[in-house]
Amino acid sequence: MTLFGDMLQLGRLIRETLHNEPHEPQRSCAALYDLYRALDAVIESSRVGLKELGSLHTDSVQTTKSFDSPEEKWAYFTNKAFEKVDESVIELVTALSAAEHALKIFGSEVHLRFDYHLGAKAAWYKEFVRLYDAGRIDVASRKVKRSVLRLAEDDELAILADYQTVDPETLDRLRDVEDLDVAGPAAIARLVEVGEKNVEGLATARDELAAFIRKYCTLDSLLASRPPERWWQEPRK
Repeated sequence: MTLFGDMLQLGRLIRETLHNEPHEPQRSCAALYDLYRALDAVIESSRVGLKELGSLHTDSVQTTKSFDSPEEKWAYFTNKAFEKVDESVIELVTALSAAEHALKIFGSEVHLRFDYHLGAKAAWYKEFVRLYDAGRIDVASRKVKRSVLRLAEDDELAILADYQTVDPETLDRLRDVEDLDVAGPAAIARLVEVGEKNVEGLATARDELAAFIRKYCTLDSLLASRPPERWWQEPRK
């Protein structure tokens, strides 16, 4: 998986869902609008992170008094920006989990795929929240180190069938731990370019969700009361 490739996976899952004909969509508008806002936050935080990642050779980074080297300054501010990416992606997955009940409007097959990954008690969802790390620059190795849990492909869904009691070894099959090269301007530029393409893919999902909301939702449905917080869902830590 590439930088922010996990986001592209989530975007595709949302887009595939929206291509199905909904039943009584206005019942789900409030949750889908929350999802739209979470998507937008991921896109904006990711763009800030990519800007910091590509800033090593700018004057503002090369000039430093508070750090031992420009590289340490670059790593510090990029890593701080990527922490915001972590927070926003986890909020997005949490919003997806919260909207999971609403997605029944798209039919049982689509809902089942969401339930395996994003049901409140789903092992995948809990492990994603625990594990997710969008990226951290390690100055010594000149690598961006990432740890993510990818979505199961269609031919892998069976391993999540008993989604509440998936064993850790099974989830390890979906774990991606990466060391991405940032040794030199060309490597950094390539990584930023890949990240930008993946973020644009997520922006496409956001725009399609916006079009869905405009088509099916009224102001009253957007202002409707949210369902009560599910008491069994574990709080984020």
